[in-house]
Amino acid sequence: MAGPAGLRRPRCRLPPGRRSTPPVGYRGGRCRLRADLGERPRPEYRLDLSRVATLGGSAGGNLAVNVANKINSGALQPTCGTAAELPRIRAVIALYPAVDLTASGTETAVGVDAARKYVGGPPAQYADRYAAVNSDPYITKNSPPTLIVQGGGDHLVLADHTAAYADKLSAAGVPNRYVELPFLDHGFGGVSLDTGAHVLRELGLPWLRQYLS
Repeated sequence: MAGPAGLRRPRCRLPPGRRSTPPVGYRGGRCRLRADLGERPRPEYRLDLSRVATLGGSAGGNLAVNVANKINSGALQPTCGTAAELPRIRAVIALYPAVDLTASGTETAVGVDAARKYVGGPPAQYADRYAAVNSDPYITKNSPPTLIVQGGGDHLVLADHTAAYADKLSAAGVPNRYVELPFLDHGFGGVSLDTGAHVLRELGLPWLRQYLS
């Protein structure tokens, strides 16, 4: 990438005891970003809103993927401002993203518990919420180039579902790269510069240079 890069992490806070259920959580993220940056980015940030990428892991990967796809298709209606104000997403980097919550919420005990905390209950009880967070329906020809790095030994987000999502990106003509790292479990790179973190660095920076330049 030419010039400096900025990283902003919107903080989407909820009142005590309240849960943001999809798609409200997606729409509210844009408002949090606007609150962080102001209506117009401050000059010292030197931000170029024509070169925006999203990045996230696990549930954050779900957010990064779905928000990017919905913004680029014009389907995301923010809770403040208008869809036309949203910057087009030029690239996505997703680590072990939870792209199929319906499957993850039924396959393993830990997956059932995680999905319950994220969505509010099991798929049988909240089918509409799971439909809102599953990533497949938001794929369009305008979805941004997507790099996915997945652990082959992931016990929470099973690699088969992530690979299937990448295949659907390819079928839609969306540039993507799916990299599966053998044996690595969920959450690699979160607390140390392990193998997964090094792979992300080696692949992620060239990906951003290619699609944000």
